[in-house]
Amino acid sequence: TSILSEARKYKLNLTLAHQYIGQLPENIKGAVFGNVGSLFITRCGSEDATFLEPQFESYVKATDLINQGLAHYYVKMLNDGKYPSPFSLDASYGPKFPDSGFDIKVNPEISKIIKDMSRLKYGRDINIVNMDINRRSDLDRKEEKPQEPQSGFPPINF
Repeated sequence: TSILSEARKYKLNLTLAHQYIGQLPENIKGAVFGNVGSLFITRCGSEDATFLEPQFESYVKATDLINQGLAHYYVKMLNDGKYPSPFSLDASYGPKFPDSGFDIKVNPEISKIIKDMSRLKYGRDINIVNMDINRRSDLDRKEEKPQEPQSGFPPINF
């Protein structure tokens, strides 16, 4: 829990995802919510909503958290060491949300170009990745036979 309670000091970013907050042990819950920088909360159950309501001060009520629509979030975000007022975020787009303004048809050629550029910039050959994993984990290390002491020199035993 000490790393969790000092996470922001070390610029550690974590994403903790659980079905419900009650799954967290009390000491972890206290460390996380005592030091959280930003919260993105989607629809949740009444127990979680009651726990999260104080995180949003008087701006968001538990009923608001419980009754959120699909792809809707309430956000509390740390910005320059301060918490501005929480806000709501509607992340709905695509064919399921025709009125979102983001229902642009997908161009397969552009999608392929973006994927290829991403592979070139961030990708690595699978063989190189596997060799690196083996090297780091010593999986490719061969069994070492114990060396026989050289003749003429007595073994040194401490």
